[in-house]
Amino acid sequence: MPEESLLPLVEVKIMQAPDHYGILWLKRVTGFNPKYHCVRSLVGSYSAILPGKDERQPDVLYAGVEDASTFDYLYLCGVHVSFNLALNLHVPMRYKEGASFTVMDDGVDAVFTNAEALQVPPLPAEFDLTDDEAFTRCRNYQFAYNAYARDPAVIVLADDPSVELSDWVADSVREHSTQGELF
Repeated sequence: MPEESLLPLVEVKIMQAPDHYGILWLKRVTGFNPKYHCVRSLVGSYSAILPGKDERQPDVLYAGVEDASTFDYLYLCGVHVSFNLALNLHVPMRYKEGASFTVMDDGVDAVFTNAEALQVPPLPAEFDLTDDEAFTRCRNYQFAYNAYARDPAVIVLADDPSVELSDWVADSVREHSTQGELF
């Protein structure tokens, strides 16, 4: 048996539709930088599974694996071409052997194996680090703050029916997800 198979691997398959997400990235998250919002608040490196925007082609399947021992969370984010925040995609996840989920919406079809989707919890009511709305409305920042600056127990499964999902979690995690293989 190859040594590589002993690693905790998350399998990723992503296909992007044309003209929906102007920005789409998958990041290995290892920490939180509270001085920034958006992607810079998520400390870590980008996954090489998705090529850069200029090299990526719509309707092409990109697939690969990520070594889960190198990150705490994976985060898939899509910024809609209109920059309408309600149309953005936010799918944080963590490694879980044997679990899988899919994300399907107008801009992306994705399958994650050995991973479970998580919700983006809102910032706590007492949050007062900044009065800058760019920070407080940013889902990347909200997730990172809750995952690293607060008790990580606030991070819960996105598909847990006992959890009432708020407006902070992307619709595509629950309403557009199905079980099974897309590709």
